[in-house]
Amino acid sequence: MTNAERAKAAEAFQFLSAIQSSQERFRSLNGFYAADVSELDIPYTEPKHFAVSALQTGATSDFETSWSLKLTRTGSASGYGAYTVLYTNRGYDARRSTIAAEIDPTIHYQRYRNPD
Repeated sequence: MTNAERAKAAEAFQFLSAIQSSQERFRSLNGFYAADVSELDIPYTEPKHFAVSALQTGATSDFETSWSLKLTRTGSASGYGAYTVLYTNRGYDARRSTIAAEIDPTIHYQRYRNPD
């Protein structure tokens, strides 16, 4: 079950990483971040197992210099509940995300690359 949920979580991270890359391209052309994903240069298809929040301003409270986007797990999550994954203009925000360590693909990747 953990591997299946980790795969679903990885889809969320891939989606958010694509948003982050597109936001950087948008900012390089416009001088500010997009306030809506429809403004971005990628096809927008919500991840199957997550609800996507609206883009929000980030730490600076304006889209000129920051943004954030949160995904919330929907449906059956193999006992992990409705965890969240949050990205900002700086990337994955582990501090404000609620995903369990055992299904967090960034932690799994680090362990694979640097086994104890």
